[in-house]
Amino acid sequence: PVEDFVDASINTDDGKTYDFKYRLRFVEDRKALAGSERGVRVYAHKRLAAASSLLNANTNMHGFRMTDYLDGVVIADFIDDQPNDYVATDRQSLRWDSPLLSPLYDFLSTEIKDACYARQAARDGEKEDEVKSDEFTKNLIGSAELSSPEKKVAYKMATAISSLEKQGTATDRYKTQLKEVVKGLSQGDLF
Repeated sequence: PVEDFVDASINTDDGKTYDFKYRLRFVEDRKALAGSERGVRVYAHKRLAAASSLLNANTNMHGFRMTDYLDGVVIADFIDDQPNDYVATDRQSLRWDSPLLSPLYDFLSTEIKDACYARQAARDGEKEDEVKSDEFTKNLIGSAELSSPEKKVAYKMATAISSLEKQGTATDRYKTQLKEVVKGLSQGDLF
């Protein structure tokens, strides 16, 4: 939920500990956020300190598409409590490479990656359930002359195809592609 935050802290090289709160959540599938809204926003004393950013989330990681749905907030008042200024004048970015903020940057980057992996795994399970309960898919695979191992492959392929479609099994493209996969499996041409 929007109001639920996790308490956390970082340790800097000079042995100091700084407390902050954060939350990461994913909006509904098929309701991707605008590019400028993806990632985490950082606030210090109820003022924006850094606009949404994916920080160091690697674009090659499995589940990276999940960042399209990632909404995060960090409340780190300690940033404004320092004698040095770590917030850009326009309050859109931070001096992440500083000794104070580098541990926070690393922590949040790891949390984003872990959250994306976890959400992708959950989404894969949801897609598998969606495919197995879809009438078109069940009828198509059930009526095809496929062995039991081929049916398992057909369902895995259906799940993969469905995950590429924003509207899952409901699209004509999904149905067309799945028909071709099942046809190929039943004729031995796919392998």
